[in-house]
Amino acid sequence: MPQLLHLIHLFHILNKPIVCNGAIILLPQAVRNVLPALGNELIAMLKDSALVSALGVQDITQLGKVYSASTFKFFETYSIVALLYLVMTLGLAMVVRWLERRMAD
Repeated sequence: MPQLLHLIHLFHILNKPIVCNGAIILLPQAVRNVLPALGNELIAMLKDSALVSALGVQDITQLGKVYSASTFKFFETYSIVALLYLVMTLGLAMVVRWLERRMAD
């Protein structure tokens, strides 16, 4: 809170509108604080998308189920589905980690 008061005082001294400069200075700080939780939510949503297949929405798991039922290659199909989820989850985690490091500088 003291940092916010200092920024408001600085805007007043510079005779700048608080709204414009607030977006330039405060928004990156807010994004930096929110980024870890946002990344966790994105990864959780990706993982939970496999549960959506039970509701009838076609996703990777549902497509694997349909394909394996027609070809009887269950192990190969679900191994590829698991690999795809792993690659997407790790890729998203790496992007979030990169953004966190970039915002920390």
